[in-house]
Amino acid sequence: MDASVLIAILNRGDRHHAAAMQAVDEARGQAELALPMIAYAETWVGVARLKPARRHAIAAHVRELMRIEPMTASIAERAAALRARTGATLADALVIATAQEIDASSILTADVRWKGLDPRVQVLGQLES
Repeated sequence: MDASVLIAILNRGDRHHAAAMQAVDEARGQAELALPMIAYAETWVGVARLKPARRHAIAAHVRELMRIEPMTASIAERAAALRARTGATLADALVIATAQEIDASSILTADVRWKGLDPRVQVLGQLES
């Protein structure tokens, strides 16, 4: 899962909130959710501005919803190759490489630029039923 999906889940005002909630609810019924460490860090930029009690509550909620997947040398190498081949940002390449490494069945994102980077990419609002 990309940070854009988790950010949308945590922010009711996000234009992707409803689609993210639905996609995650459906995905949870089929498989364990995984969040790459880089996506957790990207999400945490906004969370870090909140009061400590709210940060702790969000961290607990995220860990309850999904497994945070650490970055490995193999993931870094995959990401570098993907970035070199496609021009994807390093953060995006790390998310996709993590999904490839753990053999995820799908990769959720709100970013339409991810189409074509991996056949498992599913863009919020364009999901197949």
